[in-house]
Amino acid sequence: MRILLTALVLTGLTGAVFADEKQPGIAGVYKGVVQGDEARAILKADGSMVVYPSPDEPKVVMRGQWTFRGDTVIAKLAHGGGDAGTAVFERDGADLILVKLISPDGEVDELTAPVFDKKKALAPKGPAGVYQGEFDRERLQVELKPEGKASVRSAEDPAEGEIYSGTWKATETGAVITVKTECGEGAQVSVQFTERGFKIRKVDSADGVQTYEDGARLKRQKKQRNPKKDKK
Repeated sequence: MRILLTALVLTGLTGAVFADEKQPGIAGVYKGVVQGDEARAILKADGSMVVYPSPDEPKVVMRGQWTFRGDTVIAKLAHGGGDAGTAVFERDGADLILVKLISPDGEVDELTAPVFDKKKALAPKGPAGVYQGEFDRERLQVELKPEGKASVRSAEDPAEGEIYSGTWKATETGAVITVKTECGEGAQVSVQFTERGFKIRKVDSADGVQTYEDGARLKRQKKQRNPKKDKK
């Protein structure tokens, strides 16, 4: 299911919007090429959702429910009688951005690059500074010092001391931050600098390599007219 959802979104889907006063601009039909096949996903105004992975296999169907709160849309889908997984989207104007996939066993895939805002500059020029953001469900403060040293603290209480310490080195598009704990556990973090601060693009740690892309955007078409209603 996770592979299907990822492919479905990353192919750049477009959708036709159903009219619904309570859920404007969300319910609709979305289509996109998935592994060479044209998949079809339907978000209905009654909160139900159906996904057809391939027109060549019309009996293969994923069903579930979708809801939204504020700017967050949550879809729960299952194939047959299997357990349901979860896809989390954020609304961005008329579009939906897929930000997270949660498998039935609880494994979480964050699909958007974690963003750290620059709170304070530590040098007249360059990226040296104090940055804050959220990673792995923790609010962190990252300090990149002008001399190349790096430290990571809790953003909630930086005075508690360093969680990680190490070094950083600039690259063509950002920087590589290499950090370790007192126990010797460490990671190499590749970041990309932006006007806002930096985005984490890759984390290479003892748990493996995790890469992060910008959220997958689902674009929707303008509301389609209903020919039957137009005739009335």
